[in-house]
This record gives sequence, C-alpha cells and structure tokens, in this order.
Amino acid sequence: MIRLAIIFFFVCTICFPQSKQEREEKLKAKKENLENDSGESYLGINFKIGDTLVFSNAEKYLAIYEGRGLSIKPITNSLKNTKCVIFKFKNSYGTDYTYCKDLDNQTYMLSLKSAIVLNEIILSDKQKEDSENFLNPPRDIPEDYIPFNFQGVTWQTTKSELKKLFPEGTSTNNGYSQSTEVAGLKANLLFSFNQDKINLMGYVFDEKHTSKNLYIEDYSKLKNILIQKYGDPDEDKTNWRNSLYKNDYEDYGMAVSIGHLEYYTKWKLPDTDIILKLYGDNYDINLIVGYYKYPQDKKELRESDLSKF
Repeated sequence: MIRLAIIFFFVCTICFPQSKQEREEKLKAKKENLENDSGESYLGINFKIGDTLVFSNAEKYLAIYEGRGLSIKPITNSLKNTKCVIFKFKNSYGTDYTYCKDLDNQTYMLSLKSAIVLNEIILSDKQKEDSENFLNPPRDIPEDYIPFNFQGVTWQTTKSELKKLFPEGTSTNNGYSQSTEVAGLKANLLFSFNQDKINLMGYVFDEKHTSKNLYIEDYSKLKNILIQKYGDPDEDKTNWRNSLYKNDYEDYGMAVSIGHLEYYTKWKLPDTDIILKLYGDNYDINLIVGYYKYPQDKKELRESDLSKF
C-alpha cells in the first residue's frame, strides 16, 4: 500500500509538476506581460499602444484579419477607414500581431511587417528617421578618404554632366546606358538617377559562353580585379539554394543557370556599396557589378536594381 502511494505521488508529480498557486502566478505574470507590452519594433521603427496607423491606400491592403474573440478569420475587404489605432500587440497565446480599431470601432489584426513591406503605412518623420538610421548605420570616413569616383562620375553628377562624359550612350526608361568592355568581357554600362543625381551605376555583362562554368571563371576574374582595387571584400558568399549539383563542380555552371547556386561579393566603402553577383534562372545566367550610393532608401534601391534594366 505504501509502495502504491509512493508510485501514485511520483506519477502525479510528473503529470502536475506545478502547484495550483504556481500555475496561477504563472498565468498572472503572462497576463501582466501582455498588458504591459511596450510595443513592437521592425526595421528600426518603434510602434506602441495608442499609435495611429495611417494607410496610404486601404483599398489595396489585404493583409488584414478580423478578430472576434479567439476566432480569427481572414477577410478580403480592406479597412473601412484609413486610420487604425493600436490597442494591443499580442493575443493570449503571445502571437506577434498588432490589434487595432478603426474609426467605426471595428477590430483588426494585422502584421506590421507585412504592412511596411507593402509600403501601406504612412510613417511619422521620427519613425522614418529611426528606420533610416537602422537600415543605413553611419560609417566611419577616414580623414584621407577620397570620395568615390567612377571614370569621372561621382554621386553628385547630374544627367547632363553624365552625357558629356559618355556621349555615345543612350537614355533608357530607367536611366542611361552605353555598351562597353571590361577585362575582355562584353557589358552594358548602366546609370540610374534619383532627382537628377546618380544613385546607382554598374555593369551588366553580356558575354556568351557555351560552357556554363566559364561564367564562374568570369566572376572570379572580376572579383580579383575588384580585390586589387578595393581590398578584401566585407562579404563573400556562395549560396546553395538547392544542393542537387553541390558534389559535382563540372555542373556548378548548370546549378547557377537554374537558380540552385549564387555567388555574391560585397565591398563597403564610406559612401558606396560595391556588389559583384553571379546568379541565374530558367537556364539564363546574369553577371553584374553594381556601385550603389550609400546611404540610400532600401525601397528606392530595390526599384533601381541593375537586374531590372
């Protein structure tokens, strides 16, 4: 009988390791944590309870959910009004979603991350500044540093000045282009503008090879040239998105062409990011060298990507 009691006590201890008081204290602490949630931060932007989210185009905003207690169901219609005031950040399960109410007191659950990516939330000047400092932290500039100069072109060069430096080029929808050759490789030299000032320039290579591995050799050749000029890179990556051909170097070029393998190297100068990239898709291979003004808005940078010229 005593042995059975000991066994029962041992089993119950495993099944219920906490006393009722301990469980109540834990639930109380969890509730206080939810109530005292100071907010949520994303890309350096701090949101807090009471913030008013102003949507630039509520009609296009689809990442919204309507909440009724614990029953959350997706809805396809947009916010009834363009303003929504945050009143909670987490539900009882600790899920990282923001809860807000619009002018009609309708409750919505949404992801701030999705909203910012979609550029639907209009940020305050302070939030924009915080985000800019987070995305583009200041870099040290040595006293003897000479501002970036690319064949006479600087980040202050205007369109009219550029055309004088490269008179054989032509205007494109996204900027200015001229055929050229680099290290014996055919390429298009491209320039992109923001408010009449250059914010991106670089090469999109147009050399054709029957052996796809030769594109990797082109990448290595350009990488060595850039190392000689700018020193060791800050980032040097070989990204395998699919390891199907990883054990057979003879098929590395094929892996690049179908998006399985990507080569990426980056140099960070005080006023410029230099990116060398080899990637592909659908049996096409792209090789680019991009010179990006630093700092610059990330959304603007994506829209001005060399691969979109």
